[in-house]
Amino acid sequence: MGCRYKVRLPFGVASVRPYAILHALPQSDGVLMVRRDGVMTKDDRPDEAGEGIFAEKLNKKFELMFATESVYVFMRVYCLLVSLLNNTREHVATVGPTKDPRDSYCVPAPVEEVREKRPRPIADFPGAILMLTEVVSRKVEMKEYETYCRRVCKSKVHQMVVLPKLIDKCTDALLNVAKEDALLPLFDYCLHREMDPVQLRSLCFSVTPDASYRIQYDNSTGHMFFAFLPGGERLFTVPQDEGSMQEDDEEDEMKDAEETLGTNDNDCDGDGDDYDANKASPPSKKAKLT
Repeated sequence: MGCRYKVRLPFGVASVRPYAILHALPQSDGVLMVRRDGVMTKDDRPDEAGEGIFAEKLNKKFELMFATESVYVFMRVYCLLVSLLNNTREHVATVGPTKDPRDSYCVPAPVEEVREKRPRPIADFPGAILMLTEVVSRKVEMKEYETYCRRVCKSKVHQMVVLPKLIDKCTDALLNVAKEDALLPLFDYCLHREMDPVQLRSLCFSVTPDASYRIQYDNSTGHMFFAFLPGGERLFTVPQDEGSMQEDDEEDEMKDAEETLGTNDNDCDGDGDDYDANKASPPSKKAKLT
């Protein structure tokens, strides 16, 4: 296994290899280190990749990544899960938990002793997370979890009940990402913010030709943006004025017209024996015969 660092993270304790920390830092010579077959290697990329009239560095407040459809689906489901949890937490903190009607019941002593053996989590957000964990691990039935959600907040029951199924969908999406085995090299490229997006996109396409989804995170607002950009489309990093866009449309129309005319000319090639002047022009412009 080798030497590892034990690092305490917000969600737990992790074991990190030394080379993972070393290569995550920007190199003084600008060399990019990318994972290939599980080993960090030097990336021999061309210096001119992505350079041109569209080359523009992204603002430091943004984090940009070009990923596959599996990564895109996982991020969408994960963002929805985080959004629902955050919305539930804020609502419970504002409104407060719903009073449990069972607390006002008169329970006989023997039954009360049996019920005390089963601890009930407090009707607040930490208790909801605890119950959600037990539902996902199949320790608590869904009906019991829904009853608990009604104690926490009646107006958000529908939002809390859908969380276990959403976690299952998120797990399936993450499993597809792991099977694809393209996320880590893409992450190594996208770890460097001081890079032209056009250049970054070309490097991601060198990892996999399916990196057609642009995922961008704004650190200042906490918003996540998604866009689909196939490999054949051009990536613009600066706003385009209407005049240039109209010129591009006119050029495309002219090319289509030239191709159509070229096809018609090929159909008319020959000795000209089948050519009919009466059919070739409208009746108003037919030549009069004397």
